[in-house]
Amino acid sequence: MTNNDLIRDLNSKNIAIISKAIEYISEKGNPEIMPLLITLLNENKDSSIQERLIMLFENLHDQTSLPYLISTLNDKKFIGIRGVLVSTCWKNTLNYVDYIELFTDIFIESDFNEAFDALTVIDNMHSVPEEKANKCILRLETYLEEANDLKKPIVCELIKIIHSHIENPAE
Repeated sequence: MTNNDLIRDLNSKNIAIISKAIEYISEKGNPEIMPLLITLLNENKDSSIQERLIMLFENLHDQTSLPYLISTLNDKKFIGIRGVLVSTCWKNTLNYVDYIELFTDIFIESDFNEAFDALTVIDNMHSVPEEKANKCILRLETYLEEANDLKKPIVCELIKIIHSHIENPAE
């Protein structure tokens, strides 16, 4: 199936055709089609399509998909699906260490559930450059003063997690 075929099928009004295209992408991979998949997740409210797309994002393995996800997480136009996408980030195998500051910001500005998912993404990182880690810790320590009682314990936990993930230059 060509990209043009996939674009046509993903833009179809027929749920079966859309599902078949998503299944094809899940099996064969195609990072260039990510923006359309993200738009489809944002706009198509059919629960079976939503579930298929979420499962696809949860099973991403191709690191070249990462820029599309990060761009979406930064785009206020997609704020309605940001929580779902953050949740998929800790479930897939992509490496988000270069974006720890973004996930820290998402943690700070989000409700408890989305913040917890951002924390989990960060917790899955294994080695964070010291400079980035220190910037995140500073943001979190500053935020701790204004955090609500529900989030304060997880702010403290996230600070500990980031400390534990600072890369050791001797290794």
